[in-house]
Amino acid sequence: MNTQNDSHFLEIFNNGHTITHTNFWESQIARKGFFFLSINGGAARLLVPENFQSLQNITSCDYIILTRGLWLGSPSYELLFEDHSDAPYMLHMTYGSYDRLLPASEAGRDFPLLVYVRGEEHPVIVSRKPARYRFVSQLPWMKPIKFPPVIPDAPLSQKTGAHS
Repeated sequence: MNTQNDSHFLEIFNNGHTITHTNFWESQIARKGFFFLSINGGAARLLVPENFQSLQNITSCDYIILTRGLWLGSPSYELLFEDHSDAPYMLHMTYGSYDRLLPASEAGRDFPLLVYVRGEEHPVIVSRKPARYRFVSQLPWMKPIKFPPVIPDAPLSQKTGAHS
């Protein structure tokens, strides 16, 4: 998968939902401190920039709610890291910080969300949590869900999960 970003290409090499190699941590987006969301193999994968100081905020949650909607007129994602506090950690990701938009028809699906950090030889998964996808008209949404997601045994359908 190649995503054009600041005149450079972000490369992500996949084996299903596993990222085997990426140049994310050398990219402008990572150097500027931005996250990147990639979807492949039935999973969402969040790449964390090295300068992020609060990794526990996104790894200690019970589950993630991935909401797609318009943010300032642009298709975007909101990631709410549900820890049952009054102020769960959230990320808003606009164009250029994700590789694809999930279709509205996939709303309600549960899948794993893997959090990746830079490793010595390859990206390292530091968290694997259940996530639920929802589609709304406008962001921010910031609303909880009634029933927590579970990681399904089967991957998402091929239309949302397979590209390299």
